[in-house]
Amino acid sequence: MRKSVPAAKKSRQSLRRNGLSALILRSQDEERRRLARQLHSTTGQSMAALQINLSLVAQSDKVLTVRARRALSDSAALAYQCALRSP
Repeated sequence: MRKSVPAAKKSRQSLRRNGLSALILRSQDEERRRLARQLHSTTGQSMAALQINLSLVAQSDKVLTVRARRALSDSAALAYQCALRSP
């Protein structure tokens, strides 16, 4: 059975739209993956630097007040937790 010209045209347009939709979805997925890799890389490096800096401050622990030592300890624990959860 042969399709009428308008039906065939609609069918081609539908296929084209589906192809474009698939292309857009694929592009969005690739962009999400690229951003995730970039975020993982920069976040991991930042967390490592933060932990190093906090450990350097901890070495001068004797000159810190009790409140400052507590804040330092809490900050180090948070940095460690964030590093574990980093994407």
